[in-house]
Amino acid sequence: MVWPYKVRVVGAGIAGLSFAVALTQRAKASGPGELSTDCLRIDEAASGPSSDGAGIQLGPNVVRLLQNDLGLSNALHTLSFAPKCISLYSLQSGKRLARLSLEDFERRYGAKYLTMHRASLQSSLLARLHESGHTVNWASPFNNGQEGPLPTASERKSNETRTTQGLEYKDTLLVGADGRRSACRKVYFESFEQAKGRPGKPNALRQPFFTGQLALRSVVTSLNNVPEAQQHEIAVWTAPHHHLVGYPMVMPVAAGTRLHYNLVGFITSEDTNPNAAGWSCLASTDQVRLLLQALHPSLQWIPTSAESWSSWPLWASPTMQSPEDHYKNNVFLIGDAAHAMRPHQAQGSAMAIEDACALANHLTSGSGTLHDKCQRTAQERWQRNARVQRQSLRNGRIFQFTGPMAWFRDRALGLAGSRLMDQPWLFRGPSGL
Repeated sequence: MVWPYKVRVVGAGIAGLSFAVALTQRAKASGPGELSTDCLRIDEAASGPSSDGAGIQLGPNVVRLLQNDLGLSNALHTLSFAPKCISLYSLQSGKRLARLSLEDFERRYGAKYLTMHRASLQSSLLARLHESGHTVNWASPFNNGQEGPLPTASERKSNETRTTQGLEYKDTLLVGADGRRSACRKVYFESFEQAKGRPGKPNALRQPFFTGQLALRSVVTSLNNVPEAQQHEIAVWTAPHHHLVGYPMVMPVAAGTRLHYNLVGFITSEDTNPNAAGWSCLASTDQVRLLLQALHPSLQWIPTSAESWSSWPLWASPTMQSPEDHYKNNVFLIGDAAHAMRPHQAQGSAMAIEDACALANHLTSGSGTLHDKCQRTAQERWQRNARVQRQSLRNGRIFQFTGPMAWFRDRALGLAGSRLMDQPWLFRGPSGL
């Protein structure tokens, strides 16, 4: 079988690299063999890989894909941490409200629950891509759809039809994996809806919006400063109007690797135009004070051990409404380009990887045209992503309840905490993967 498509990927973050690796792996296993660089091209606007970012949580639904579809078992063994449980606490009383054991997840869901640094996952995917004979075209911006990942002039002449509805290619797929500020979405999804004169249509433009929350991030570089219980778990501390999450993660150091403790807190902000300078924007004294106000004495190790806090505004996409939020006219959006999520379900990276593997799976198996395969993928993915978006919003509200609602939450967690915290529909993964 000869590989029949040209695939252009825009973005070399976790979503784009996961798709490129999954596609090369599946193509090699399913018959077409190794894809040539003419068949697969990856463009990234940045000049090279970045070490910025923070820790991420990887549920068994995505750990299975990283191991089986992306060939990262060795990297996970070296660069990830397996916590024993997830615990919910009160930030003000220090009392544990509920606990979900993670030690039987491998038996129940086929893989462990892990934590990892985002840059470590990205570098592992990049190394896997290089093993397949492919690389990333760094410093190659999308440029409004006119350069970079699109076909050459001769290819466009034979395959392209440009209409008011976007671009249509006979055998070329453009995969938009370029994040929240996606140029692919702006050119082929948002502009398309605007051109049709429907700016008032609910959810039409798909533009992410500021959620009104800031994420404050810090790292404790030595677990000796962290209480014994928190050294083995993911901890969530709830409080009125804000909450805090912490967990160990593996960090590469000169001598190999070392366990650090990742902290991320969430506070509300009245700023309508938040600073989006990047991961390294320092948090203000007032922001840190708001996060750590009324801290229980047993938690004083947090302000004394945490290094400087950075501030990151949280943006989210409107909840997905249809398969067209993923795919139109041979352009497929994955990850944050399609569904930037609040982090309160800890599934943003996981959904991006699920998108990537699902699309690669459909492209390399089954019958039908390229358009048919993309449509099937979009139909398969959008409802699950929408459910995670809704649950992430709900969790953020639950963690920050006040007054009687907080009392009822704590009471319910005390009676059935592990059952309420477990998510079989999520951790079992989507059908077909």
